[in-house]
Amino acid sequence: MSAYLDVAAGPYRAAVDPHGGALVRLLHHDRPLVVDREGPSEMRFRGDVLVPWPNRVSDGTWTFAGREHQLTLNEPERHNALHGLVLDTDWDVAEHDDTSVRLTCEVPPQDGYPFRLAASITYAVDEHGLSVTLETTNTGETPAPYGAGFHPYLLPGGQADDVEVDLGASRYVEVSPDRLLPVAELDVAGTPYDFRTPRPLGGVVLDTAFTELDVRDDGNHAAHLGDLRLWWEPVYGWLQVFTAPDRSCFAVEPQTCGPDSLSTGDDLVVLAPGESHRGTWGLGVR
Repeated sequence: MSAYLDVAAGPYRAAVDPHGGALVRLLHHDRPLVVDREGPSEMRFRGDVLVPWPNRVSDGTWTFAGREHQLTLNEPERHNALHGLVLDTDWDVAEHDDTSVRLTCEVPPQDGYPFRLAASITYAVDEHGLSVTLETTNTGETPAPYGAGFHPYLLPGGQADDVEVDLGASRYVEVSPDRLLPVAELDVAGTPYDFRTPRPLGGVVLDTAFTELDVRDDGNHAAHLGDLRLWWEPVYGWLQVFTAPDRSCFAVEPQTCGPDSLSTGDDLVVLAPGESHRGTWGLGVR
């Protein structure tokens, strides 16, 4: 399955790929707001859906309910399991009209993750921009540990160093330089990672998980990068931000949990049989 699914409303147009359930492109008039998934790029995971965990699992090894599990190491250079199990999944098209598309997929029990999930993702556009709603249900017979995230690369215009950034985050995770695994959770005050007050990125290099996120006036979290506004519901309590090596764009990734959460259990959701988890994020021009 490879044909992209188009949606449009007002000045916004988007395309979605059933392979991976991923966001392919988002345009405001003719201006791209995200790095296009189609075509060559050094940007990995463009538009991907990260289920049933985002970020890294150290050595791919984790324990739940007294049982140890071993995931496939899809980041072998760092000996980690990265970004979940649906990156190469073909999602089914459940609904598609001019302004929205809903895709569904199953996550069956498998090596390293012996749980059963059903996921549904809806991409919709209106005059305000794009919204993305993910709902995941435990369709198995035992509790299922779960996390989720998304991986859009934003194009706020111009080089990243000149873009004014407002993340509204009070804490960040320091990581090891070789494997990018968490070492400590620290306060942003007095560090280069303090973007609670809008300021140009400058030369700051980010591949950083942030938490303790401000709740904005509409009840959501939000990041402002230039004239772009990315917002997400508080069920996503983490934000991973990555600056591209060529300083052309940012990966800005709402996530339910931080790095290595399958191992640590920190902010990990545990779904009872039949229980669902739902959350929405969106992107538009301010």
